Amino acid sequence: MKERKFILINLVAERKRRERLIEKRGRQMIWACVFLFASIILYFLYSSIRIYALQGDLKEIEAKIGRFEPLLRRAEELQKEIDSLNPRIQFIQSLRQGIFYLQGISLEIQRLLPSDCWLDSLSFSPLQTGAIQIQINGKALSYSSVGNFLLRLQSTNRYQNADLKSASLAKIGERDVVQYQIELQAPLQGGGTK
Repeated sequence: MKERKFILINLVAERKRRERLIEKRGRQMIWACVFLFASIILYFLYSSIRIYALQGDLKEIEAKIGRFEPLLRRAEELQKEIDSLNPRIQFIQSLRQGIFYLQGISLEIQRLLPSDCWLDSLSFSPLQTGAIQIQINGKALSYSSVGNFLLRLQSTNRYQNADLKSASLAKIGERDVVQYQIELQAPLQGGGTK
């Protein structure tokens, strides 16, 4: 008889090899999932700790800012005060430069004063427009003298808005006099506007 030769294929070994390979890949997948899950948990813990630390830093910074807040308010108040003083400072600086101009105004007002009027005070203050507000306080022997003085002031080119603010009777000893207040404006330097 003729011998037949057979090739023996061991399908069981191949199946076991495949099962082992599937098991190995399954374990690798499980370990990868465990590693991924552990990484996510560690990242979450790290992030939580970092957030907690940053919140502590933020509270510390807020506390420092809170300590500086009164200083900031005081600085703002001082800045407002400086801003309110700037027009006065500018006025004083311009007065230093124009003291002779103001003396000229005083002399001219005295020149325009009728003989039966006199000055008690003459004051100058700056206006936002850059002009000088002049306030004249004095006494006169009659209302007509005050009116005459006001007309003389209004007739010059140097002064603007000359206005009688008040006039009332007062007594000096036994004599009745008129106590008056006149306000007018003059440009800071130079001539008039008429």
